[in-house]
Amino acid sequence: MFGFDSVGIPNIETSRKKNKQQYKPYRELLKTVKTSSGKTNVVPNLRCYGYSVAATARRAARYAPLIESYARRYDISAELVKAVITRESCFREHAQSHVGAYGLMQLMPETAKWLGVSDIGNPKENLRAGIRYLAQLKRRFGSVELALAAYNAGPGNVERYDGIPPFKETQSYVKTVMSYYQSYVASKQYASL
Repeated sequence: MFGFDSVGIPNIETSRKKNKQQYKPYRELLKTVKTSSGKTNVVPNLRCYGYSVAATARRAARYAPLIESYARRYDISAELVKAVITRESCFREHAQSHVGAYGLMQLMPETAKWLGVSDIGNPKENLRAGIRYLAQLKRRFGSVELALAAYNAGPGNVERYDGIPPFKETQSYVKTVMSYYQSYVASKQYASL
């Protein structure tokens, strides 16, 4: 029977009856948009901070080469990084949260300092440090979901609760980023057809 794998990509072996609500239909993950040159592109069906799907895709494309380069360097999925950035800052390089996190990867000043960032507002430094940190968390905790929880709530909370902490914000964060991750992976798969 036809189904979807863990990040929403069509997979013949996966039964549709297994975890039916966890997977989005492939077509819901993607959207067709026209570029300024009139070309048609298939992009992740994501909106953030009130931006349209096309605007979000344009913002993501601006940083894609740098993201892919750092993701290769630190051995982590570029699609996962894009999903984190979509949730954290919607690719706004000067985004600042109410708690002081800053930039594309929304690094806390203390974390940025620990990671050796001299200018948290520099998109290249922010991406390099944030991607390196996310990769470290994934290696440390052994799963994408736990790495995301640690990125959001701190590694100490993931250790304290021996899993995703029971904080509504963190649980919502992990669910949202995983959904975005599905869309970015689906977009990459579609582009390779």
